[in-house]
Amino acid sequence: MKIIDKIKILSATVLLLCACSGEDRTHEYLALTQHNNWVFDIMKENYLWADTLQTPDERKFFGDPSTFLKNITSKVKEDKWSYLTVDTIVSDPFERGYFNHNESYGVDYMLVTDPTGQTTKQYVRILTVYKGSAAERAGLQRGDFIMSFNGYKFSSSNITKLKKGIGLNLKVCHLDADTEGNTYYWKDTVDYVLPASSTVVYDAVPNSLTYYNGGDAVVGYYCLTNMLDTPLPFSDVFPLSQFAKQMKEAGVKELVLDLRLCNQGTMENAQVVASSIVKSELRNGVFAKTIWNKNKAAQNQEYRFLSDVTSLELSRVFILTSGYTRGAAEWLIHSLQAVMGFDHVILIGEKTAGQNVLNGVIRSDEYMISIYPSVAYVSDANDNYDYASGITPTYEIREREYLHLYPYGDSREVLFNKALEIMSNSF
Repeated sequence: MKIIDKIKILSATVLLLCACSGEDRTHEYLALTQHNNWVFDIMKENYLWADTLQTPDERKFFGDPSTFLKNITSKVKEDKWSYLTVDTIVSDPFERGYFNHNESYGVDYMLVTDPTGQTTKQYVRILTVYKGSAAERAGLQRGDFIMSFNGYKFSSSNITKLKKGIGLNLKVCHLDADTEGNTYYWKDTVDYVLPASSTVVYDAVPNSLTYYNGGDAVVGYYCLTNMLDTPLPFSDVFPLSQFAKQMKEAGVKELVLDLRLCNQGTMENAQVVASSIVKSELRNGVFAKTIWNKNKAAQNQEYRFLSDVTSLELSRVFILTSGYTRGAAEWLIHSLQAVMGFDHVILIGEKTAGQNVLNGVIRSDEYMISIYPSVAYVSDANDNYDYASGITPTYEIREREYLHLYPYGDSREVLFNKALEIMSNSF
């Protein structure tokens, strides 16, 4: 049933009820439901699985937009990526860990039980510290353990204190191991002052691009935290269009692409990265495709490898992954596997999130709602988009189970070190 027909039926029902009470309140009904009618109309037109949308009970139109969207998409088990925001009231549900870009301390972390096994106390383990953030200014580093803030112990009920807020006094511990007894112990406890959270934290990490002399070859390491076009105010963060040129000038023969933190981006930028990797003979073909619903089939598109970007001309690439790796990063991985072969796209880390779809964005200034519906499958050159359950790594390593979390790009860091080990065995 068309949305306009549904509205007419509902309006007639309201008119009948209002007539019985002697007062016409149709305008009140429409005022309370028009935002969700707009959501439903947009989804029927653009949603990848538009034919399977559930027409909700008329009472559902009175609910909040986020709940309404979940109701109409609830039967689509394949979709876990569509969402909407109402101004800033509802935030992006796909934040990476505990990090968000607004008024943040700029740190990803996890709550763990005392790793020494001596107590049941809870500690906060630092996973990532972002450039220009309050956490970086405080001197916090990846792998640190925070014991307390302002004299309070951490727990699941107060861990959000590290998301944003005023300055905090922290007690930070560093872990070490007794190799003979195979036990862990705290080697020190240091006082840190965490400044008030910044207004904006940029999505960048230290050592985003580094080089390592692997003996027979120069190895390039490039950490991509996103594949967006947003410029960053850091001179040492190389843009997508320049990283291959920089590495080629440095004589790089092997590439480690770190996508552990990459959970957003565009098809066009994934296309640039892919074109910067593969050999010339592979750049005449299709990189990836988008497949839309039948009403939007005219928008199906092929993304071919680009010939006007510098390429490293590699026969293989090492990619570091995590459960946060999604979207453009997965489109890149899946499509490269089809073109270069699974044996030449070597994944190290954890299974990826499984976003095999492209999300659109449609904004209503009248209702102050933005919808991010899944609008198209992203397939490889062979029309295969079967990675909704995630992409399994070649070498599965759960880095958080390791004692030390070294800085990104450090040759001792467990995932990077594994890539170097594989390279050294193949020279």
